[in-house]
Amino acid sequence: MIGDLCDLELVEDPELPPRTLVAPLLVVREIRSALGPVTFNLIVGEKQAVHISSDLFEAFGIWDAKESQASGQPEDDAPSADLN
Repeated sequence: MIGDLCDLELVEDPELPPRTLVAPLLVVREIRSALGPVTFNLIVGEKQAVHISSDLFEAFGIWDAKESQASGQPEDDAPSADLN
């Protein structure tokens, strides 16, 4: 399942309230299993894409950049979220 999560499409949705993530049930379950209780809203959605509020989208971008630097990957080669 974790391999499947790596292929998720992250979509910034500025209409969502802050600290909100909308994802398919399997994704919500995996997040809850991996992280336990979280301080953001997890909502089960009907689409395959994961829609996240602008603040979470920005936070993910910062985290992804730090992870890329830590792994020694140049930013151009680093995996990134789909910015649709």
